[in-house]
Amino acid sequence: MRATRVIVVLWVALVGCGEVVDETVDAAMPDADPCENATCECTEATEATDCGSHEYCNVAGPGRACACVAGYTDGVSGCVWTGVVKDPAIAGQTDWMPANGALLNPTATGGIDPGEASFVTSAICGLGLIKQTLEMPTFAKAEPLVLEVSYKNQIVTGGGPGGQSDSVLMGASFGSGWAPLKNFTDAIFHTERICLGDAGYAAAGTSGRGGPVVLSLGPYAKAVRCPASTITNFAIDHAQIVPANAGECGTVRGESPNFDAEGTTGWTFTATGTSTAGFASGLGAGASRAGRIRLDQRCDSASMSTKLDVPSVAGPAVEMYLSTTAGSFGSIIIGGPTSSTGAVTMGLPFPTGAPAGVQRFCLPPSLRGQSTTIGFQVTNAAGGSCADILGFQLVVDNLRVVDDPTCAGNGIPNPGFESPGVTVGMFGSGPQNAGAPGGNALVRTGATLAHAGSRYLALESLANCSSLGMNLLPTVPAPAGTAGPALTFFANIPATANSETRVRPQGGTTVVLPEGGGWTKHTVCLDPVYAGRGFPVLLSQYGGGGSCDGYPGGVAQTALIDDLEIITDPMCPAM
Repeated sequence: MRATRVIVVLWVALVGCGEVVDETVDAAMPDADPCENATCECTEATEATDCGSHEYCNVAGPGRACACVAGYTDGVSGCVWTGVVKDPAIAGQTDWMPANGALLNPTATGGIDPGEASFVTSAICGLGLIKQTLEMPTFAKAEPLVLEVSYKNQIVTGGGPGGQSDSVLMGASFGSGWAPLKNFTDAIFHTERICLGDAGYAAAGTSGRGGPVVLSLGPYAKAVRCPASTITNFAIDHAQIVPANAGECGTVRGESPNFDAEGTTGWTFTATGTSTAGFASGLGAGASRAGRIRLDQRCDSASMSTKLDVPSVAGPAVEMYLSTTAGSFGSIIIGGPTSSTGAVTMGLPFPTGAPAGVQRFCLPPSLRGQSTTIGFQVTNAAGGSCADILGFQLVVDNLRVVDDPTCAGNGIPNPGFESPGVTVGMFGSGPQNAGAPGGNALVRTGATLAHAGSRYLALESLANCSSLGMNLLPTVPAPAGTAGPALTFFANIPATANSETRVRPQGGTTVVLPEGGGWTKHTVCLDPVYAGRGFPVLLSQYGGGGSCDGYPGGVAQTALIDDLEIITDPMCPAM
């Protein structure tokens, strides 16, 4: 407690010298007790035991009393969630802030209720958004919450305007990261529920009611055909934050509900024909239950998906117990269902048929603190009869997101490929004629071959017509004056007879990288409109044209990639 200094003046007669001496003495006196005339039922240090669920110790006075944290209101049985979003119907023009061409349209019919945010072509191609600053409690003082958002986002098929297909993903952002949401084949409003990730709550350790969190909604990335997008049905009708249903969201950061497949909910399975998808006993870690998809015949389909909670850590990596059968080919998709166009995709780790075990995949830093979905599918990657029996299988268990220091990077995960696992975005090619392997993108070890360190990315084509590589999603830095954002990397591409290595930023021109020059530095300008977001860049290898046969002797044609870096470059546009 603070002490108040009281000056006491003593006049002392000193016997023997007849002198009066003036002497000052300091005495420490306590402040007035704040609890003397008011109730004091808690302290900040002991509020976890002094106060009830969803409460904090309010020391603003008079006294110290337990009160509901942000978003909660005192009810008959304690603090209950009543919400934090102002104007969830998007019917006004003051609570939501539009940016980059998004329009608040209070007279629109909407879906759930009147009013919506609409996005014309310039807004879709300019990453328009609406945003609102919320006061949110910490996760420890709240409960699992979900963002409930009603929106429409229709894919344009080849029969649309101009006869060209087009698509875009909806995006949701808490704080600085962005997570993709799926698109649809119809023009009506759909309501999606997204579990709040770390960034959706006040930072851990925040005292008091809570702290500010910025919620933004809009296109996750530019439409495929920007600047001349043909999308005409893209709008947001309603957004609110509500309590999660039982078992809908995880209670531990990094873990989705039923992450270990021991329950009966939390996953979505689909299969056609004689193929199967569902939980299976005895196939997971330690012979436990797991999620399994099995492609029995060539023309069947099989897929599964679940939620993915990405904590706000330096090196996010998705970790799972994984097994595949020999010859299996498929993909892992972050964001949206397996049929969604424009999702961040990742190929299964090859070679297939390897012993089951724990695998880690570095995640893009733009997903930090967000919540999205992860989907798995096994597909037919070669010609043949629909009656062909395949028996391709994928098994997943103990799926969580962890902090892996080797995945940390300045705007891009695992930039030097020193983490030996597969980074999200790598994809391989399916078999070609006569079952010839198409090739794959792999992290290889070899200090004498790497540009620096001991590992590098190897793009290894094995057949004509193959297509493999890596979908990069670097977080774009803000321009520095007239210097715009850029991605640099080193490539060592020996002269090849068939394949060619390419790089293409979204909306940009495909560039074929030169061969035979040893390690060479390359620069790719990034779109400055994406500042703070992930920007799609495709780094790929095409196996060559002609008959889709395997290369003679099965010898791979390889391109080596290493040391990615995000910078600003005066040669790149800043606006």
